[in-house]
Amino acid sequence: MASFTKSSVGQSMCENCGVQPKFSGFDYCGKTCGAEADKKKRASRRTSTLRAARPAAGPTSPPYGSPS
Repeated sequence: MASFTKSSVGQSMCENCGVQPKFSGFDYCGKTCGAEADKKKRASRRTSTLRAARPAAGPTSPPYGSPS
């Protein structure tokens, strides 16, 4: 195991798993980590979009204008 530790020193690690070094020119160590990261990004976009689309729980102003 010591040889693996020494070989990964100075290399940036995969942004998805953080276990293996990034493949040259990419943010991930391989196709599997890249696909998993893409799924996570898509899922987080959907939940943030759903949260933004929901209306407030109650009315923010009186229904017939301001009271006189």
